[in-house]
Amino acid sequence: MRTWMIGLGLVLAAAFSAGTPARADTADPKAVKIYIMIDVPDLTNLGALDRWYMTYHSQQMHRAMRAWQKNYLSYRSYIVPDDVARRYHVWRGRMTEIYYDSLGDFAEGRKNNPLVDMLDPPPGGWADRSFARSQPVIVPVNPQQVYLQGRVPPKETPYFRWVIYFRYPAGVSEAEGDKWLLGTHVPEMAKVPGLRRYFGYRTLEDPADPATAAEKLAPDNRPRYGRVEELWFDDYKAWRKAFVDTPPAFTKPGWGGEFPYVDYISTFIGENPDVDFLNDKRVIP
Repeated sequence: MRTWMIGLGLVLAAAFSAGTPARADTADPKAVKIYIMIDVPDLTNLGALDRWYMTYHSQQMHRAMRAWQKNYLSYRSYIVPDDVARRYHVWRGRMTEIYYDSLGDFAEGRKNNPLVDMLDPPPGGWADRSFARSQPVIVPVNPQQVYLQGRVPPKETPYFRWVIYFRYPAGVSEAEGDKWLLGTHVPEMAKVPGLRRYFGYRTLEDPADPATAAEKLAPDNRPRYGRVEELWFDDYKAWRKAFVDTPPAFTKPGWGGEFPYVDYISTFIGENPDVDFLNDKRVIP
């Protein structure tokens, strides 16, 4: 369904506490947000993406969904070096967040809505993933699990947020994966030098997605991305020191592999969006 794949898809320093122990919120989430990671394989197309996205796509999607949308924000991702992008499966383009009061509102907005099918395609058409590709997930507005609640006071330069979508490797059950993640990896990760804030989400099922159960699976018949994590640093230099220049020695899971030991994609963004589609007017490239 092109609307879901592309339409919605393109769609903390001095006083830092040691953090609080990991905690989980087991209550049913109410308000939700759609996280949409966007990659532009050819970085010379970033301006073209912005022109199409700001001129046509965002305006058309908001026209269709304005009765239900509560917030519609987009972040330009940090353009990290090619070697870092390859090593950490980094998508470079945009990260968009669209908020709804509930999953029901998100579903209701698309029900029998003719406007969601009247969208101008991006350059090259909907199927041209060489121009841009996107991956949406649905998560609660606030994370269910807080692993490190450090202070993030305002500062001159943006914070450096590492957003990771992931799933466990083939043959690893959710129970096995979660036992390692929460019992071993999270406590170790929370001690990484320079880490300011660290939290996680479990993704939510789209109640109105018409795709069959088989269509919602990756080619190897595993669910796509069931978890999202965010790690905050002061800047790229602090992140690079932690993971590239002096990488920590983490305890490997039973299934082995290289850090972060899961199947994943990731992106880097700041804490503030560069576009607020509901409240701002921006100059279009």
